[in-house]
Amino acid sequence: LLLSVVLFANCERLDVSPNSVDPQPGQEEAQCETIVLDQQAHTGFSNLPIELQAYILSFLDGKDFHRGSLICQDWRDAAFIAGEEKELDLSRKKLDEKDCQILLKAPFTSLILQQCQLGDQEILILSQSRRIKHLNLSKNKIRSAGAEALASGNLSGLTDLDLEENSIGAAETQSLANGNLAALTSLNLYHNSIGAAGAQALASGNLSALTSLNMRYNKIGDEGAQALASGNLVVLTSLYLGENSIGAAGAEALANGSLAALTSLNLYNNNIGDSGAKVLASGKLVALTFLDLYKNNIGATGAEALASGNLTALVSLDLNSNNIGDSGAQALASGNLATLTSLNLEDNNIGATGAQALANGNLVALTSLNLYDNNIKATGVRTLAKGNLAMLTSLNLGHNNIEATGVSALAKGNLAMFTSLNLRYNNIGDVGVKALVSGNLAALTSLNLRYNRIGPAGAQVLAGGNLSALTFLDLSNNNIGDAGVEALANGNLSALTFLDLDNNSIGDSGAYAFASGNLTALTSLNLCENKIESAGAQAFASRNLSALTSLDLYGNKIGDSGAQALASGNLSALTSLNLYKNNIGDLGVQALASGNLAVLTSLNLRNNNIGVAGVQALASGNLAVLTSLDLGCNNIADTGAQVLAGGNLASLTSLDLGVNNIGSVGVQALLNGNLASLTSLNLAISNIGYEDDKAFRAWAIKKFIKLAF
Repeated sequence: LLLSVVLFANCERLDVSPNSVDPQPGQEEAQCETIVLDQQAHTGFSNLPIELQAYILSFLDGKDFHRGSLICQDWRDAAFIAGEEKELDLSRKKLDEKDCQILLKAPFTSLILQQCQLGDQEILILSQSRRIKHLNLSKNKIRSAGAEALASGNLSGLTDLDLEENSIGAAETQSLANGNLAALTSLNLYHNSIGAAGAQALASGNLSALTSLNMRYNKIGDEGAQALASGNLVVLTSLYLGENSIGAAGAEALANGSLAALTSLNLYNNNIGDSGAKVLASGKLVALTFLDLYKNNIGATGAEALASGNLTALVSLDLNSNNIGDSGAQALASGNLATLTSLNLEDNNIGATGAQALANGNLVALTSLNLYDNNIKATGVRTLAKGNLAMLTSLNLGHNNIEATGVSALAKGNLAMFTSLNLRYNNIGDVGVKALVSGNLAALTSLNLRYNRIGPAGAQVLAGGNLSALTFLDLSNNNIGDAGVEALANGNLSALTFLDLDNNSIGDSGAYAFASGNLTALTSLNLCENKIESAGAQAFASRNLSALTSLDLYGNKIGDSGAQALASGNLSALTSLNLYKNNIGDLGVQALASGNLAVLTSLNLRNNNIGVAGVQALASGNLAVLTSLDLGCNNIADTGAQVLAGGNLASLTSLDLGVNNIGSVGVQALLNGNLASLTSLNLAISNIGYEDDKAFRAWAIKKFIKLAF
C-alpha cells in the first residue's frame, strides 16, 4: 500500500486533474507511460499479482482511483479489476457529452449521477456501456428519448437502475419493459407518472429477473396493482407501492396473484381498509417478513385478521396511523406473530388495556416497539415494564400522558436492555428525571425528553445519574436555564455526540459554563431560541467544543461581534452553521467569510441585516465549498444578486434569496452567473417583470432547477 502511494504521488507529472473525470491535454500519450522512480520500486510493484495490485488501488477514493487508472496500462488493468467493487458519485455536477464519453472508459461499475442535468444525448452515450452494473439517474428529468436510449442501448450488464423523480410515464415505462434490460434485478421508479398502463407494461415486459421494484407515488391504483400481481414478475422479493391509491381490490390481487416470493411489501398511505388487511393475511404471501400498512384505514377487525392469518414469518409490521384500538392490540399480542421483532403502533388509539395485552402476549421477540401518540398513561407503562418484553432495545412512548409515576415504573422494570427511549411530550418533570436516572436503564444511548417541563434540578439529576452511555440527548423545549446547562456540561455525560437544548432559557453565563465543560465529543449542538449573545458565542468558539460539525444558534442575538468570534475561534470542523435571526450585519458576515470556517457546506443567515458589503464578502471569501446558503429576508437587492452571481460560490446547489427586493437586473445576473451547480433557488416576493419572469422560469427548466417565487 505504501509503495502504491509513492508511485501514485508522481501522477502529477502526467497533469491529471484531481477535480474532473476529464483527461487533460496530452494525457492520451501519458496513459501508456510507465513511471520509474527507481528500477527496484517499479519492478516490485509490477511483479505483484494483478489481483494484489487491484486490492491496493481499491483503497483510493473515487477521484483518485480514476486518476490511478490513467497512469499506465498495468495500473489500468488492475483498476478495471478493482472497479468491480468501486463506485463513482458525481451527483449535482453538470455533466456534458464529453464527460459522459470519458465515463464510458472509466473503471467503475457503479455510477451515481443524481441531478446532473443529463440531456437525451448524455443518456444515449451512457447507455452504450456494457460495464455499468449500477446506475443512479434520479432527478434528471429523463423523458421519452432518454428512456428509449436506456432501453435500446448496450447496458447488458446493468442490474440496478434508479430513475426516481424523472418524467417517466406509461409510454416510457413500456420502452424500458420491452427493451434489452433483461438483466435488471432492481428498478426504482419512485415519483414518476407511470399509472396503471405503465404498471401493466412492466408486468408483461421482459423484466422478469426483477427482485426489487419501487413504484411509490405513481397513481397506479387497483388496476395497476392487479396488473403487477398477474404479470411475469414472479421472482420479486421486494415491492414498494406506497401512495398509489390502492384499495381492497388491489390488495386482494396482490395477495392472491403470482407474487408469492415477496418478502417485503410496502403499501404505505393507501386505503386497503379492514377488508384489504383480511385478504393480505389469508393470501399467498406467506414468505413476507416486512409489511408496511401505514395509514390504510385499518381498524381492530383488520388487526385481528393480520394476527390470525398466515403471515407467521413477519419480523416487521408497521400499522402507524390506523385505528386498531385496544382490541386490535390484544389481537396482535395473542395471535401467531411471535417472530415479530419490530412493531409500529403509533397513533392507534391504544390505552392501558392494549398496552397490558402487548406486555403479556406472545410478542417476546420484539426489540423495537413504537407506541407514540396513544394514551397508555402510567398504568399502561407499569404493565409494559413488568411484562415479557425483556428483549426490547428501542421503545417510543412519546405523547402518552405517562408523567413521573409512569417513568418510575419504567425505570424499575425488566427492560434493562434499552438503548433508545423516547418520552417526549409526557410531562415527567424533575421528579420523573430523578426516577429515570436511578433505575436500571444504564444501557441507554439515546434519550428524548423534549417538552417535559424539566427545570435546572432535573438537568442536574440527569447529569449526575447512571446514564453515562448516552450519545444522543434531546432536552429541547424545557426550562433548564444556565444552572441546568452548567450541570450537564460538568456531569458524567461526556460520551454525548448530539445534544438539543432548543428553547431552554440559556444565556451567556450558561453558554460559557457549557463550552468550558467536559462535553468534548459533541459533534452536533442545537441552542436555537435561547438568550445567547456575543459573549456566549465567544465562549463556544474558544473553549472545548472544537469537535462540533453542526451548530444551530437560530433566534439568539450574537450580533456582529459574536459572528466574528465564531469565525476566528476553534470551530474549524463546522460543516453546518445556522445563524438565522441573530442581528448580524455586514461586519459579522465579512468575518464569517474570511475566517477559519472553510469547510462549511451549509450556512443559514436568514432574517439578519446583511447588505451588499456582506454579500460581497461571502462571494469572495473562503467559503468555496458551500452547497447551501440562505440569505432570505436581508437587504441584498439587485446589486447583491449580481455580486453573488459573479463570486466564487460555484459549488452552491441551494440558494435562498427570498424577500430581498431582487428585480430584473438581479435576475439577469443570476441567469448569466457562475452558479452552475444550483438545483434549488428561492426568489419569493421579488420584483421581477413579466418578461424576465418568463425567461427565468425557462432558464430554471433548462437547468433542472427547482424554482420558488
